[in-house]
Amino acid sequence: HPWEYLPYGSWATNRLKLMAELRFLSVCNCNVPPNRRRECGYSGIPRFTCLRRGCCFNNSIRNTICQVPSCFVNIPSTQQCAVQPKARVNCGYPYISAQTCHSRGCCFDSSIPGVIWCFFPGSDSACRYC
Repeated sequence: HPWEYLPYGSWATNRLKLMAELRFLSVCNCNVPPNRRRECGYSGIPRFTCLRRGCCFNNSIRNTICQVPSCFVNIPSTQQCAVQPKARVNCGYPYISAQTCHSRGCCFDSSIPGVIWCFFPGSDSACRYC
């Protein structure tokens, strides 16, 4: 396995970061109705592969007519994206495109210079970062 060659500290640190990110995703961004899911993988994608992409995974809905994706990102609503500039939590990197930002399930607003443009959608207080 490739991770066997990493120093122990690196593996432990990266594992903790990944676990924290997945916990946030599953609690805050992944509990969405089927019509708010944007495909993030492919049909039959394994759970681990989906989560490694930073996407949500839920294959409990088996409806071949509606084509509900099991590997997905949340499509934030306009209301969820109405986050004050000072309260925005970064979801991207400098000069990220709106398309790339949206593919992460995040909000994009470049109308205000000097603030975060790609940010996590607002949600219930239990899902906000400290």
